[in-house]
Amino acid sequence: MLQPHSNGSAQVNTSSSCEPPRLSAGKLTLHNIRHLETLAKAWLCSRKTNVDVDKDVNLAADLHLGWLANASLLDWYLANSSSLDTLSLSTFFDRVRECFLGDTWAYDLAQTIGMMTQDHSTLFREFAENVVSTNNMHLCGYTPFLTDTVLCQHL
Repeated sequence: MLQPHSNGSAQVNTSSSCEPPRLSAGKLTLHNIRHLETLAKAWLCSRKTNVDVDKDVNLAADLHLGWLANASLLDWYLANSSSLDTLSLSTFFDRVRECFLGDTWAYDLAQTIGMMTQDHSTLFREFAENVVSTNNMHLCGYTPFLTDTVLCQHL
């Protein structure tokens, strides 16, 4: 059985292409929610013909059995499934982020990116790649997405 990470956060696993991505017990974080979303989209696209994860609805219903070990996400989904199943998968995961990370998660992350500093053991290139990739991976498509100009000023 999939176990939480040693730091207490949930882990995501795809041990079988026949089953939806699985989520362990543990705390939901921006990273593991994004990982689950990415794997869920890939799994659905490989299992369903002509699926559009940004438009088709009721896709979370195909995934929730993979969340059996994570009671907080499963309970939240089951309690709200009638409204959540009317959402596209992308919008569904936006709701997951809002519910489990707070509705200011994107602004909080943008602020965190703006406060990132390079430590002595990190090369500038690695630091810059971390800043840019964090912004692109988590904030692309959201209001607080940091433009290249803002990122260059920070770096």
